[in-house]
Amino acid sequence: MPGLFESCDQMKRRMDEAEQIFYEVQERDDRPDFYEEVKPFVDKVKGEADVWKEEASAWVQTTSYPYLHESQMEDTYDNIMNASLQAYQRTTKEKQFKETLQAVEFILNSIQTQLTQES
Repeated sequence: MPGLFESCDQMKRRMDEAEQIFYEVQERDDRPDFYEEVKPFVDKVKGEADVWKEEASAWVQTTSYPYLHESQMEDTYDNIMNASLQAYQRTTKEKQFKETLQAVEFILNSIQTQLTQES
């Protein structure tokens, strides 16, 4: 599924972007403007994450790989959405934020590894 492989890459780029935003927000004196900064980014991530989730859910139901399940796709989607929003909150704890990003990256990498082995 080349579409899913590319969607995983796209989600990785968005999570890298969220991490960069997180550190920029921590350094700022002002709060990010919701309508100018937060909402456009979260909406962009949601549109792309919706596509990823649909592709990943369809794939996980047909793959013979026993270590990825539908519930992990749901959790990863939720983590992607949470990270995209939490990146803008100054109260977000760095450790928790990084752990969320690592969990997302682990699932995305696992999917891509399995897709590569299947092709």
